[in-house]
Amino acid sequence: MASCRHRAVALIWFVSAVVAAPPAWAAKWATGCPPIREKLIKAGGPAYTPSLFEHVGHDIVLRLKEKKGVPYHGGFSTTPDGNTVQITFRPLNGPPIPLPPFTVTAVSASTLRFPAPDTRPTLGRLVVGPAIITVHRGEELFVKGTKWPVILPPMNDLRALSEQNGEVEAFGAVDFNENLWVPFNFGGFGSGMPMPSCPAEMTPIVGFAADFGLKGGDDQLVPHASFVKLKKTKLFLGDFDVFGVNLYGTKLRTLLDVTQIRRGAFTVCGLNDTLELVMMIPLKEGASRAHSKLPSDGSPIPLKFRNISADPDAAAVLSRITEDSAENPCVVP
Repeated sequence: MASCRHRAVALIWFVSAVVAAPPAWAAKWATGCPPIREKLIKAGGPAYTPSLFEHVGHDIVLRLKEKKGVPYHGGFSTTPDGNTVQITFRPLNGPPIPLPPFTVTAVSASTLRFPAPDTRPTLGRLVVGPAIITVHRGEELFVKGTKWPVILPPMNDLRALSEQNGEVEAFGAVDFNENLWVPFNFGGFGSGMPMPSCPAEMTPIVGFAADFGLKGGDDQLVPHASFVKLKKTKLFLGDFDVFGVNLYGTKLRTLLDVTQIRRGAFTVCGLNDTLELVMMIPLKEGASRAHSKLPSDGSPIPLKFRNISADPDAAAVLSRITEDSAENPCVVP
């Protein structure tokens, strides 16, 4: 992996419940908890979903809106195995990859729930990314096809990055709109202090810097990314249970604070106290065209992260980063 003197992105990650005095909570929302409500997204046909993404093994949820308490066309079948689900992956630059259909019993007439597929047992490899979901109610085609959610790889464990000079490979997936989604799990850092106004499980403070390349031949780690696009990265919650509600898929208002320090090298300051976080990085136009360097077979997008906290150049850069876009301190302990 190239040192930070080469084209790289340096990320300053903070996993924290509380930072330097006076106390300031490190959540990625202004005060208290994020809104405790489910926001439904049009998925396709009559179906809605509460999240733009689901990682492998996590439940995909399809919902039907109700009118006067009655779901669309009578809703999903609540008869045991009364619904048949077909998932077909649609790689941006490759042929469709259909999976074997399976039957599901609906949670209710308005809710269908089933795991995001792990294709390794059936296909011998992991396939992720855009997928079309159709649902038959008995013999009737009920949900013709969906655009969301995009299926992501399993959560990437960031604990290894806190080790000195650690290098890990993380994986992401690209959606129909040419956005790169990368899910992260911070649970390996252990449990931290919950916020008084938001009694959810948090993580303790850990600070480190990491880099990954934006360009570089065989080492290309983030195809079609750019500094401009990186500044538009959005953050979403993974599993986040509070007051009995799971806010998985909730978009956070705080953006990453990205600073370009020289050609091809950047710092990203972010504060995080949640166990799971998903980054959405917009890619440049043309990511889905024939010349694209994205995998055409639905394989996950690899990103190699390297701990550069001890690098003198990185330390000098980190010393200049004082706060993030939410005006929370960014200090490496």
